[in-house]
Amino acid sequence: MIVLRQANDGDKTMLWQWRNDALTRAMSRNTDDVPWADHCAWFDRVLSDANRHLLIGDQDGKPLGTVRLDGAANSAEINITVAPHARGKGVGLALLLAAENYAKRLGLDALTAVIRPANPASKIIFDRAGYTPCGQDDQVEHYRLVLN
Repeated sequence: MIVLRQANDGDKTMLWQWRNDALTRAMSRNTDDVPWADHCAWFDRVLSDANRHLLIGDQDGKPLGTVRLDGAANSAEINITVAPHARGKGVGLALLLAAENYAKRLGLDALTAVIRPANPASKIIFDRAGYTPCGQDDQVEHYRLVLN
């Protein structure tokens, strides 16, 4: 079972490495390599913003991926990164379902996701979790889930 915890300074290097993984970059909105200084500034901004939640998915004390919820009113955009060593093992869906429970505890009404059409793994897990397509623009597809 995956347990979500708040990211902390000790996760900074690991998240930077995951973000700069070739497949992660290819599936991201921004496909550029992220310099360390830029990552550090971003990381600090996210951790200090009450409307953003940067979470690490751990299983048996081992980090397997990250979830970020960027809030706006009663909803949030969800972003998931599966650690390179954990891909192909069902971690993405497990992270997504854990994040939905976390979002419900925050009192959110809906989650949205932005997925590149070339990212079939993300499309599959969001479809399995009940998200519905709700538009497309700028080479990305938008998905939405209303939380009960």
